[in-house]
Amino acid sequence: MPSDDQTPGHPAPEELQIDLPAILDLIGEGSWSWDVPSGRVIHNAVWSRIFGIDDGALEHGIETAIARIHPEDQPRLQLRIEESRDLPDRFEDTYRVCHPDGSELWVSSRGFVADRNPDGTARRVTGSIRDITAFVQARQALENSEGRFADLAENVPGAIFEYTLHPDRNDTIQYMSAGCEDIWEIPAKDILGDPAQLWRMVDPEDLPAMRDSVFASAETGEHWAWRWRITTPSGKRKWLHGTGRPTRMADGTVSWNSLILD
Repeated sequence: MPSDDQTPGHPAPEELQIDLPAILDLIGEGSWSWDVPSGRVIHNAVWSRIFGIDDGALEHGIETAIARIHPEDQPRLQLRIEESRDLPDRFEDTYRVCHPDGSELWVSSRGFVADRNPDGTARRVTGSIRDITAFVQARQALENSEGRFADLAENVPGAIFEYTLHPDRNDTIQYMSAGCEDIWEIPAKDILGDPAQLWRMVDPEDLPAMRDSVFASAETGEHWAWRWRITTPSGKRKWLHGTGRPTRMADGTVSWNSLILD
């Protein structure tokens, strides 16, 4: 008789199994199991696609995978294979795979030692591998973009900075370009540590209206633009012009990416 918690027409809980290889196929991850003594690697079809192998076989020698690894990454991976005694229980590697058509993939491979020999060397290693090319390319594009922005900021007259006004009306500066030193005579790192010193340089006659202009921009979301006077630490008197567009966050914080010109 079926137990009370078994629904007619459905398998009992003990009959349910998780088909991990099928799940990995579904999410696009390669699965592999490496028999270290023989060098055989049993794997799924995704593993073959990642390594650019289309012979239909689901078992290959480890040397087949090594041959497809980018020449600059091969020595590191080869050393890991040869030093199986020191292979950690769990590990992760990131490297490039070269396909016969000349294309390259970035991959992330995770593994664990499923069985060891009496002397401690790995006997069987199992894991998964996935294509992370899109992620790496996006990260590289972001780094390139940030580099171009930094170059631009260093060569634009004046100072580019990110000013943030918090709901309690405390303020912080998240970024400041090197041009700030020409304007305020203070290095960027010192301004980031104490943004209040910029307010202290503002002419007392201009300070109330300038603060109100920032608060008004934060409340209305309108573009901020203002002219005011400062006195630098060396005693120089300057007229400054600032402009920036506010962005309101969900918590009420408002940030401006601003440009200040002397």
